[in-house]
Amino acid sequence: MFDEDQLKALLSILPLIRKYLDREWRVDTDPSSVSDVVVVNLDDSAGGPLLEALVGKGIHAVGCARHPRLHVAGTLHRPFRGYEVLALLQEGERRAFDRSRPSRRELESEVHRFALAEWPAEFREWPKEWWRILAAIRTNCLSAAQIAQRCDLPEAEVMACLDILQERKVVSVRVDIETLDSVKEGRRPGFWRRIGARVANLLGRR
Repeated sequence: MFDEDQLKALLSILPLIRKYLDREWRVDTDPSSVSDVVVVNLDDSAGGPLLEALVGKGIHAVGCARHPRLHVAGTLHRPFRGYEVLALLQEGERRAFDRSRPSRRELESEVHRFALAEWPAEFREWPKEWWRILAAIRTNCLSAAQIAQRCDLPEAEVMACLDILQERKVVSVRVDIETLDSVKEGRRPGFWRRIGARVANLLGRR
């Protein structure tokens, strides 16, 4: 663990930089916690291997040391410096926002609404799961995500069926303007409501 003085120093920094952050961060030294940012003490002999293992798992982890220039770029000073902690947490927020943004395929499934114009001639030869998709959009104009939920099917399978329907020109496609506007602004409806309830952790380990 970081010693008590270092933890107190970090705790004293957080209120000073709070106004520059979108979310409230807290210090958590519980090794079992799931954290958005992990800080590793590289002055400890186990620090280097631990940092490498965390980064290898895709965890946003950085090291800190009394002589950071002796380590990889991005290593923080120990004791902590306010401007470095601020930059670290701002990067953590940016990554959290990027993770929340849907992929292009997801955007398409959110923006487009599908309605069955006519039954495909060969639908009886199709998988029975696809029949449920046809039935769902026969009287409703739904997104791929909504269809997947109603039919209890993977969204990838729904999209495969919709692709065939579009090739056969038996489905009408509409655009949800409200969702499209949200996409253009680079956000998802309700994103901050979903993420705001989650308090991120700053985990200090050695």
